[in-house]
Amino acid sequence: MYGPQSTSNRRGDQAAILAAQRAAAGEADRQAASAASRRVNQCRLKDGSVLNVVPLPEVDEHVWAHIKKAIEDADPGSAMVKCARNPNSLRVHLQRVAIEQFYESKITTGGDQEIKEQLASLETDEGLRHVMDEIRQHGLETLFTVWDDEDLMTKIAEKWGFMAPDFLEQLKVSDDPPLSFHEAAQLGKTEIVSSWITRQFAVDEQDNKGITPLGYACGQGHCRTVELLIKCKACPHAVDAGGNNALHYAAGYGKRDCIEVLSKGGINWNAKNKHGQTPLTVATMNRHQECVDMLLMQGGTS
Repeated sequence: MYGPQSTSNRRGDQAAILAAQRAAAGEADRQAASAASRRVNQCRLKDGSVLNVVPLPEVDEHVWAHIKKAIEDADPGSAMVKCARNPNSLRVHLQRVAIEQFYESKITTGGDQEIKEQLASLETDEGLRHVMDEIRQHGLETLFTVWDDEDLMTKIAEKWGFMAPDFLEQLKVSDDPPLSFHEAAQLGKTEIVSSWITRQFAVDEQDNKGITPLGYACGQGHCRTVELLIKCKACPHAVDAGGNNALHYAAGYGKRDCIEVLSKGGINWNAKNKHGQTPLTVATMNRHQECVDMLLMQGGTS
């Protein structure tokens, strides 16, 4: 029968589409989890602690081995280790290495015509010739010593195009996979979080900011990830170095659904952090009225 669908049919179609989208997302997470679990590397730092990271797929094993050794040989308080402990900083560093590796291979093998023309455009520009001289002497790593010089990098980009289209596609892919247990929880990648847990990583480990995976999951409102972490014995009573519990994060960031998940366990509704603030206090400060109402119903106080 032709014509407009009934409301029930439309709802059925929408439900089917939503289910298919969720299934596709779940399958993507499962594939990413499988790949991540195979690539997890342990860096053993000088202070005896272990840093677990996932190298980007476009960084080859030889280059990663060099980076890993540099991390392990560095002092625990050094910039290198701080970078490695921060997924965003580590991703930027690994992407820079991947860019260098990509262009180095083009130059070493003679390069294609486009690369040759890009290099020639640098050589003929008086303002950029010194960069080309440095690249010849020290390799493409030279580019990253001037990475923060916005004017210079803009000029190079205009002359060179900087990254080839095929490599840009690789970098888009490398933005997706979480590089650490904590980042997976922050992004709500439940399947990947599960893969880290099955490899017996400490579920309550604090990152360089002193926050546990559960704290990140609550702050971002990822209920499935929160449920998994609690099921796997993550402690909801202390999720950072500031004395906050899981409710502080859920309430402070306005994640009402996560408060509901946490309410099913034995959470302290009036726990105070190191600043003397309860979950109700932070919810009120940040004007999350739905959370305020829910906390008050549970007997929350400021």
